[in-house]
Amino acid sequence: PQLNPWNQAELELAQLREQSGLPVNQFFVRLTDIIRRYIQRRYEIPAREQTTVEFLRASEQDRRLADAHKQMLADFLTSADMIKVARAAASPAQMQEALAKAGTFVAETTPATEDGV
Repeated sequence: PQLNPWNQAELELAQLREQSGLPVNQFFVRLTDIIRRYIQRRYEIPAREQTTVEFLRASEQDRRLADAHKQMLADFLTSADMIKVARAAASPAQMQEALAKAGTFVAETTPATEDGV
């Protein structure tokens, strides 16, 4: 059986956490893919098909995401894009911080009950 979006994301984040030694760019590609896939499955927002700018613009209109989560995603995705696209440097501590932020986002947006109510 397929896992629900939050359990799947938590599993993928745990697997990424165990993959030490990934190149920075590859790490952030995987991390943002996990979060975009989670958003797409959890909220039915086409996050994987949109650029960060398109996604953030669309999310502003979506009332299912709290303002704090919208800001968290904006900061997270923009920082990740700087690393993935602009090849900005990231230390191991920054990588772990990004992973922690992704985990926090998933945890905070997991429904209160398993059936999503």
